[in-house]
Amino acid sequence: MRADAMSDERAAILLVDDMEHNLIALESVLASLDQPLVRARSGEEALKVLLRRRVALVLLDIRMPGMDGFETAADVKRLDQTKHVPGASDHDDAAAARAPSASTSRGSPRTSPPAGAGTPAPPPAASASDSV
Repeated sequence: MRADAMSDERAAILLVDDMEHNLIALESVLASLDQPLVRARSGEEALKVLLRRRVALVLLDIRMPGMDGFETAADVKRLDQTKHVPGASDHDDAAAARAPSASTSRGSPRTSPPAGAGTPAPPPAASASDSV
C-alpha cells in the first residue's frame, strides 16, 4: 500500500484474539463507535495488519497459541512504524505480568518478586517513653 493511500484511510481499531466468539463480542460492543474494526486471529497476523494500514488502537488478547499477546505487544513497540500505537489487553493480570521484575523476552523465564515484596512493614517498636 502506498504511503499517501495509507494516510487517506481512517485509522482502525485492531482486535486480536484467536477465539471467534471474543472477536464477535468486541465487534458488537465497539460497533457504535463508527470506527473501522479490523480482526487478527494471531499475533503474527496482527503485525502484518499493523504494517499495512493505520491503526489507532490495538485490543490484544494475552493468551494465544504461537506468539502470545506479550510477545506481540513487545514486537509492536519495537517496530518504528508501530511503536506509537496504544494497546490494551483483556486480562486483569497483564499489568502484573509486565511488572519490572518480570521478563517478557522470548525464551526468558518470568521471575517472581523478591521475598517479602508487598508485605507490610511491622509497626515501630514501642519505646519506654511511649508507655508513660
